[in-house]
Amino acid sequence: MPVSLDGPLRDRLLRWVERPPLRVRVPEELRRHFEDRTRSDIQRVVPIGGLCGILLALLIVAARFTFYRGVGTPADEALYAQTTAFNFAVIVVTVVALQIPRAFRHYRALMVSGGAAVLASTHAASLLIQEPRIATSATYACMLGATVVTIGFRNGVVYSALTCALGLGCGSLYAAWMGATPDWVFASYGFVGASCVGIVISWLVERQDTLHFFQSVLLANEANERQKLNEQLAAMSRTDSLSGLANRRSFDDTLEVEWARMRRERKPLSLLFVDVDHFKRFNDTHGHRDGDACLRAVGQAIAEAALRPADMAARYGGEEFVLLLPDTTLAGATEVAQRVLALVDALAIPHGDSPTAPHVTISVGATTADPASELEQRHLVETADACLYRAKHQGRHCVVSSLLRGDSIRPLPRSRVAAEPR
Repeated sequence: MPVSLDGPLRDRLLRWVERPPLRVRVPEELRRHFEDRTRSDIQRVVPIGGLCGILLALLIVAARFTFYRGVGTPADEALYAQTTAFNFAVIVVTVVALQIPRAFRHYRALMVSGGAAVLASTHAASLLIQEPRIATSATYACMLGATVVTIGFRNGVVYSALTCALGLGCGSLYAAWMGATPDWVFASYGFVGASCVGIVISWLVERQDTLHFFQSVLLANEANERQKLNEQLAAMSRTDSLSGLANRRSFDDTLEVEWARMRRERKPLSLLFVDVDHFKRFNDTHGHRDGDACLRAVGQAIAEAALRPADMAARYGGEEFVLLLPDTTLAGATEVAQRVLALVDALAIPHGDSPTAPHVTISVGATTADPASELEQRHLVETADACLYRAKHQGRHCVVSSLLRGDSIRPLPRSRVAAEPR
């Protein structure tokens, strides 16, 4: 159950579960979830409970004709038959109504009205029937009905008490209206006693159900928090803490996936290797704190150059970064490399000890794997690294590109590097 708990509410639930109070009340924040769970529980037991109710009504009818055939006056027999038929009809109608989704929305009212009607008719019969054995049988049936509506219905202590009160009151009023003059206290003793016992048990069951609900909410919340923590840890394990980009492990996994996709779809795959020029001198001159800030800024510039969701920027290690470009030709990869170069230049991070420029610069090696050639993914990384190495030897602050065919490295002349759109 995905329920979000704040600190005070969680502490309150823990306190109630560890030391349950006499009266357990569902907090307003959880009341809707508790009602949904109660409704779901009742919906599951209604078919079985309804079948048991119908079988019980049939059993009472069978017992009447088995053990009390020919006993009592015709009026008693007619009243007993009418009561039995009425109860059977109410039970069937209530069970059928609870199977209808629109009617089930009002399941509490249906269960209260149906239960009260059965109790009222049975209680009235126990008061109106003159033959002692049949009247006693009706009294026992009434006590059994009180037990069912208070415990079996699982409708809560308030609705259980309301059902019994309506059954007792309506049954007594009907019997009095029909002229019954029994000892009302004695005649209602069994019904009232069974109702009270059932209501107490209903209260205990409801209290225990509420505590179980609290436990389930706490367990679900704990599992949800654990899942979030695991997701955060997984994200941290694949993210470079300094630059905020993907780390080396994440890059290796993505490269493997994209390499397989390149083979399957026969589309080119490009890779940029980016290195910050004279970074050791920058650290020695400006300090490691500024060095970390420089790497963060360069990393964000590389990420900004990755315009498509499939492009992946990662920190490869130290002052080296990579940019993986699926479905990108060499011309497109070179264009992205030039964009990265321009974005880093636009940062204008001062570099007081750089022989290349007065600000921080980068060198980029770009390569594209031809999907038609038989290569391994390591060749892509090795070729991009070799291109970066050549960029360093060409004076830094430049881009060197190469089309990867077989195991050879064939850097293109600078004059042939086209600025074609990706």
